[in-house]
Amino acid sequence: MGKKIFTVIVCCLYCLRGLGQSMPLGWSVQTELASSTPEHYVLNVKDGAQTASGDIRENLRARLGLGYTFRAASSLNIGLSAHYAYNNESLTSLSQELSQWGDDHHSFKGGVNLMYHTKLWQKPFVAFANIGADASLWGVERVSGIAVAMLMLKATRETQFGIGGMLMVNTTSKLPFILVATYRHVFSPKWTLNLNYPFFAMQYTPSRQHTIGAGFTFDTYHYWLRPDHVAMPKTVFYRRSLFKLGANYDCRLTPSLILTAQTGWEYTMNGGIYTASGHKQLYELNHPNGLYGHIGISYRPKKTAK
Repeated sequence: MGKKIFTVIVCCLYCLRGLGQSMPLGWSVQTELASSTPEHYVLNVKDGAQTASGDIRENLRARLGLGYTFRAASSLNIGLSAHYAYNNESLTSLSQELSQWGDDHHSFKGGVNLMYHTKLWQKPFVAFANIGADASLWGVERVSGIAVAMLMLKATRETQFGIGGMLMVNTTSKLPFILVATYRHVFSPKWTLNLNYPFFAMQYTPSRQHTIGAGFTFDTYHYWLRPDHVAMPKTVFYRRSLFKLGANYDCRLTPSLILTAQTGWEYTMNGGIYTASGHKQLYELNHPNGLYGHIGISYRPKKTAK
């Protein structure tokens, strides 16, 4: 039970991906390439006795994100975003229902973001809303939305602390609402504690061009499948939620171009095959833990929205 609750929280946190960062005015581009060690998994059929084992011979993931944000009013920013994700997983299975798994999987997401900032009880208040559509090669699979409201209880040059709530509509999370918090404290010009999603870490900045961090992060990746089997729904949803413990390195190549590298140990909290909505689990995949590597590059204008 505790593991399921923890996984739900991760799915909610994944909805916050990128919200811990400011919305840069103008264009932004993010790319990343990740891989982990080859895996041997166990497949459990839900509500049944069948168990099968197999191997994931390849495990390569790539993501590309594009965004454009403009200031519609003095307190309102509007952003447009598009994301593409590629997963290469060659899976062997003893289950005939999953014999058409395939190797290459593509998923897409587009959305509209709104960010509003003002004062509430003499304290900074930020509201964020997103309406997005998830799609596969077969078309639009889900339309969902989230709304976040955050009150900054403390906002000084050294410390930023805020609490709020997040409302989710038609997402894979079973919880429609959760409480959220953000915290950042600067101990010195070189040492910073950053507890903002997606990377919760102690950061060391020896110079303006280099930042080293150690901590943990949450991640999830998913895609849709067409099993083409009479015993399975027409479309199913594969999702894997990860807890990662490791280190990251950021190198600012230019004032707007940042190279990021991460490595460490990843733990699979939950993984499996679900109905297209992502709520009912059909198969549970027990992945082993292992090492991971990640490299990415992002472009963000130096000037950001306040």
